Amino acid sequence: MTSTVIASIVGAFATIVAAVISPTIANSIKTRKANEFIPSASNDRGDSLYGNWVGEFDQKVGAEYVIGSHSLSLVFYKGTQLITGMATIGLSPSVSEHFNGATSFELKLINTIFDGRILKTDFVNKNNKVIHLGTIYGELSPSGQEINGHFLGFGLISNQFVSGTITLKKD
Repeated sequence: MTSTVIASIVGAFATIVAAVISPTIANSIKTRKANEFIPSASNDRGDSLYGNWVGEFDQKVGAEYVIGSHSLSLVFYKGTQLITGMATIGLSPSVSEHFNGATSFELKLINTIFDGRILKTDFVNKNNKVIHLGTIYGELSPSGQEINGHFLGFGLISNQFVSGTITLKKD
């Protein structure tokens, strides 16, 4: 046998072996990466999201400028696949004077996604005539009694994009 024939036989054998074991290796890598980078909590805590939550958030314009802290209360309604709810933002006296003495704003919570640990919910002002919307990202604590996270939105008071942190406790 010449070296060319031996090389051809080894190459053909390697191709067949690679075709057989390659999907198994690829699947193993995908599974390991999914478990490593997206650890999901069990859905045993699924019902802990529903109900009343109270807390506060700080609101920033840009990277540094903090507008202030406000109270926040949320309620998530138990329903079908889509989780919905309402939120109320409490305004400080210095802010409420800019809105004819209003002490709070109501928001609708829509398109909420929850996997037992990570929460993502969109919000819009209940008054459809104003532009006030955004998204909240949070993490449910292992006890199911706290949510800590961040939000990004278009602020009603600042009339520009705002962000901040949110801390909520089960009421």
